Amino acid sequence: MLLLLAACDDYLVCIPTLKSERGQLALQDYDVVRGPCGRLREPAPLLVGTRWCPVLTCDADQPGCVIDESSGRRLDPDDVAACFEHAITGATPDGACLVVEAPGELRWTFTPTDCPAQALGYAPLEDSLTLPVVDASEVFAHLDVPGDAFARRALVAADGEPFPEALQLEPGAVIHVLADHELALAGVVTHPELGDVGWNPPAFVAHATVDDVERAVELDALGLVRVTLGASEQMELWLERGDETLALGEIEGVAADELTALEVIAGFTSDDDPRIPAGARAVAWAGERIVYGVPVDWSVTEGVLPLWRDPERAWSPDYIALVDEDGLRCHSPPEERRTEYRARVRATFAELEAEVVLEWAENPEEAGSIEQEILEGLRGKGTERSPLCEGPGFAREGCGCRSANEEGLGATLLLGVLGLGARRRRRPITRVARSARAARD
Repeated sequence: MLLLLAACDDYLVCIPTLKSERGQLALQDYDVVRGPCGRLREPAPLLVGTRWCPVLTCDADQPGCVIDESSGRRLDPDDVAACFEHAITGATPDGACLVVEAPGELRWTFTPTDCPAQALGYAPLEDSLTLPVVDASEVFAHLDVPGDAFARRALVAADGEPFPEALQLEPGAVIHVLADHELALAGVVTHPELGDVGWNPPAFVAHATVDDVERAVELDALGLVRVTLGASEQMELWLERGDETLALGEIEGVAADELTALEVIAGFTSDDDPRIPAGARAVAWAGERIVYGVPVDWSVTEGVLPLWRDPERAWSPDYIALVDEDGLRCHSPPEERRTEYRARVRATFAELEAEVVLEWAENPEEAGSIEQEILEGLRGKGTERSPLCEGPGFAREGCGCRSANEEGLGATLLLGVLGLGARRRRRPITRVARSARAARD
């Protein structure tokens, strides 16, 4: 399987938000983790003992919610909360937070009442939110590779199909990592019927043994553990909270000289027509075993693409982003007709080498659109090109592609264009980059 952010992309796109049943209220929270480095973005079970501290805001589509159209400013959370009578069952208030203390369900009912925001046009409606609550004895824990999880959520293969299951890590399977190289892995808590469970990693302590000898490990606020093993060392990981224990799984170190092959898998945006490449993963094999954390060298040998890695983020080294962090491009968008592109990306480690050919198409902006008018006004002004671009460039003949050295839009204006077009057709370059940037913030 594949791709892009090999540590936590956190798929926030800005703020992790859970909607009420009618969708008029948005509850924002950074404390509950669900899935591999994820947040509570849809109704899901909570683990007994979880502390949830949501900030109640109104949905922008609710009449009267946005009080300044130019800035997008909404009603303050306290003003929204004052418009409802709140009835909460299945959780104990603790300051501005709720703590779920027993299996069952948390139910929050919102009953409209008179409030100052009504004078601004805010029209609250009866609403509610229900979340299951499950005990530790009902769940199991396991490790996942955050980059793989991102690809399952957001990316597809070139043909639009999901990535082969054979290249994905199964819950509970032994994880093989390159010896003497640190790798970040995500702890996940799952209910066998209800799916991934929301929990608070800081409430737990991670423990590990390597070949039956205790070794110190740390669990961060997103449920990440960073491990380094020697060749043939075997680690067992588990979580403890009081007298509760959740086994996380086993990890084994693999020596570099045991690697036998590389395979490069490309990932494309999943919900755009046409799809464009967003990243790649180098799958390293040691016989029949997939080995994670191999620090391959990446290059573009045909065409031109951004190669983005950020040393300040704990990305797994076998992943690379093929988008620019700030949305900058390596070529100008098509001007008049759908244009096909072709690029070749290569991964190298020691004597091993593999590459993948990427083929995709891009459409020109619609005639008369705001995006098209801006493009026509900016062409030829020498604006900025991504500094991350690598590769010899696109040919002028054959595929009809434009030269890699042609001038493109600057960062600020490009992001503005993409934002203006978001309602009509979402743009994957900026969206994927924002998801990546959220991992750092």
